[in-house]
Amino acid sequence: MKIVQTFWSCKIDTIQELKKFRSGWLTNHHHYMGWALSCLQLRNFYNDVELVTDKVGKQLLIDELGLPYTSVKVVLDEKLEGCPNRFWATSKLVAYGLQDSPFIHVDGDVFISKPFSQSIHESEILSQNIEDDYTCYRIALDAALDFKREIPTEILSQRSINNKPLASCMGIFGGNNIEFIKDYSSRAMDFSKEFYSDSTDENLPFFNTLFEQELMHSMADIKKIPIQYFFEIDSKKYNKFNFDDPLSKINFRGNNQYGFVHLGGYHKREYLNCLKLAFVLRTRYQKYYKRINQVLGKRNHLKLYFEPAPSGMF
Repeated sequence: MKIVQTFWSCKIDTIQELKKFRSGWLTNHHHYMGWALSCLQLRNFYNDVELVTDKVGKQLLIDELGLPYTSVKVVLDEKLEGCPNRFWATSKLVAYGLQDSPFIHVDGDVFISKPFSQSIHESEILSQNIEDDYTCYRIALDAALDFKREIPTEILSQRSINNKPLASCMGIFGGNNIEFIKDYSSRAMDFSKEFYSDSTDENLPFFNTLFEQELMHSMADIKKIPIQYFFEIDSKKYNKFNFDDPLSKINFRGNNQYGFVHLGGYHKREYLNCLKLAFVLRTRYQKYYKRINQVLGKRNHLKLYFEPAPSGMF
């Protein structure tokens, strides 16, 4: 099975500025340690791991950090010309639409410790888990409707039928139904473009979740295409920091039954998660740990001396 990852520099145009990019992590060092560990764990189990990126992303991840992707497509500069950097999910839509054979797209903050199951490999469409009635989707649609733009009928229809938003978390996504994936990625890109010019993070919050995750789920439901979930549970059960939660800890000692960690959202800023990340990378892949320190500047990642944690984190 082909694995795909997407790295977009969000219009950062110099390598020196990109090296400072945190992308939601506690520090820039942890950002790139996360990319390294995600890629390296995937390469432990898969021989075909592709990176879709832009020119400066390729320069940093491939040329300077030397991450062992088996193929690289440098297309995002052209494909996302004119796209606001707040619409970060569009880079993933580009990657989805480029695929001509079955694949699994894996976010750069996802870490596996065993291969995906046969049921995931054979699925028409796969996703991480369902998201049932999340507030962010209600906020996103209400804000989008204020712009008086056309909203995909699939989203409106499913909201009417279910009387609540249903979406699919796409920490992982893909499958064998390439025709559907290409249609969906094209529709989602067109939807996002309606809001390029006059939207901001303030007047269109959570919009990425709407055009990436709720639209995909709604289209699949309307077409009666089954979605195979990695977790057959609602991830609300796993959105608080807990040492036993598979979505919010890094554990490669074998007692994580899922063999899967997704440090989504604020979990990327958790002190203990970042310490574990640094420890695992230094222990298992010392070459890459040292390389990140050489490229970004040396820093002791195993001490709790970073900036104060955001209030309410613990």
